[in-house]
Amino acid sequence: MKKNLDYYLNLPYTITVKRLDDGDYFAQYADIGLTKNNLMAGWGKNEAEAISDLKEAFACYVESCLLYTSPSPRD
Repeated sequence: MKKNLDYYLNLPYTITVKRLDDGDYFAQYADIGLTKNNLMAGWGKNEAEAISDLKEAFACYVESCLLYTSPSPRD
C-alpha cells in the first residue's frame, strides 16, 4: 500500500483539547512522536475549531514530508 496523504490523515491519532484561561481552546496530538520535533497545535473559539486547525496544520506537515521525501510521522 502506498502511504499517501489520505493514509496518514486517517490513522487513529489521539487528540487532547484544553480550554485556556481566555476561553479559547488548544488542541494537540497526544502522540509525543508527532509533537516532539514539530510544535504542532491548533487553536480555536471552540473544541471543533481547535481540532480542525490542528488537523489542517498536520495535513500541511505531512504534505511537506511527502513532497520532500522526509521521514513521515509514523515511519
